[in-house]
Amino acid sequence: MNNNVEKFLYKPNTPFGSYHIYIKGDIIVWRGEQPCITRITKQIAGYNYKTTAKSHNSLYYQHIRLATDEEKNILGDKDIFLINEKNLRKLKILKLNLILNE
Repeated sequence: MNNNVEKFLYKPNTPFGSYHIYIKGDIIVWRGEQPCITRITKQIAGYNYKTTAKSHNSLYYQHIRLATDEEKNILGDKDIFLINEKNLRKLKILKLNLILNE
């Protein structure tokens, strides 16, 4: 995982694994092989969770944290936002364009 992805994932006030009960509709950040922002649909087998993203359908709570308001805005009405270098660059460009157009 590169530094930009790690900086995006780790927030001091919302550590991974600090909660183990999520409910349908909670927007979460998952750190794993393909980190992402997605929504919980239900709890399955112990502390594993199913999400709206078919590619990420059994996530363990120790790799989950609640999304910040900014991350919720990034997800919007999509099922999943993959956290990778390419998508983070797109976000920076969008933010820059918003600032320049103010």
